[in-house]
Amino acid sequence: MVKIELGSYFPEIPETLGRRVLHSPSISDAHWRQRLWGLRGACIEEWTAVDSLESASELARVVRNVAVPTLDRLVSPDWVLSEWLEGRSPGLSKPLALLHLAALLKSRGREPEAIDVCRELKELSAQVMVPAWMTNAADRLVQAP
Repeated sequence: MVKIELGSYFPEIPETLGRRVLHSPSISDAHWRQRLWGLRGACIEEWTAVDSLESASELARVVRNVAVPTLDRLVSPDWVLSEWLEGRSPGLSKPLALLHLAALLKSRGREPEAIDVCRELKELSAQVMVPAWMTNAADRLVQAP
């Protein structure tokens, strides 16, 4: 059985948040992550049995036609930023996606937008459980020069 996960890690996010930059991040550390089956157009189960030449060929086709083009986009923080601005943040909770969005905006010199996103995160914390470290990080992000 095989499960393929795609992800991107952008050092400027932890740097902007004053956190440690990971030099060998895992998929759980990625700022954008999604399993292959979740990508648009990927007709493959989350766990895929590769038990024949036919199933191996199908998996290779999906990796070539779906995963590789996605990976080409994932290396661009600007592409991920545009996805987040459109509300697409696979693999992340809404609060974490907002915090990462605010950090990436600030790292790109877009402080007014980062402040608005931090405000949105604070408003969300009044409606759902948001860990204190996230709201504290958002507060520091807004206050930092």
